[in-house]
Amino acid sequence: MKKVKIIYLTAFLFGVIGTNILESKAWIHVACLNRYQLLQLSYSEIRYESYFIELFMLRLQTVVLLWLLEKVISPKWVRYLFGGILCVMLGSVLTCSILANGVWGLLLFCGILFPQWIFYLGAYMWWGGFCSVNSTRYDKNKKFMQGMILILFVILGCVTEAYINPAVFKTMIKI
Repeated sequence: MKKVKIIYLTAFLFGVIGTNILESKAWIHVACLNRYQLLQLSYSEIRYESYFIELFMLRLQTVVLLWLLEKVISPKWVRYLFGGILCVMLGSVLTCSILANGVWGLLLFCGILFPQWIFYLGAYMWWGGFCSVNSTRYDKNKKFMQGMILILFVILGCVTEAYINPAVFKTMIKI
């Protein structure tokens, strides 16, 4: 377990440091994290049903890709690779958010992730436990139920990201 934490922390720090090294003020100020563009976003209208379907299809593609990768590569290494890439991206987005918006960028970053990442993190942790268990000990029905619980976590994450997060994010931007 310690090795996993070290890998994820190193990946997160790589994202933070890499973004600071490759920093380009012009890129940060025209990117989507700019205050002006965020204010424009706060007055936009969202078609929630189509947004939910698009999010669900994207997340489902990720789940299927990870499942297929587990068939070729050791599930432990797939989990390390996916978690590492995710941590690099989180570190990079956090750094860009802070560079573009200061301390308010940290709150903005939390608003981007809340509340859907509660369910996505639960899905990731469930998937990690699901992958680490010896598959010969489980029957097909139990594996199917565990897979359905994983899909349920992803669906709940998509629902909160499509319906609750836009309201939270718009409120945060207008403050």
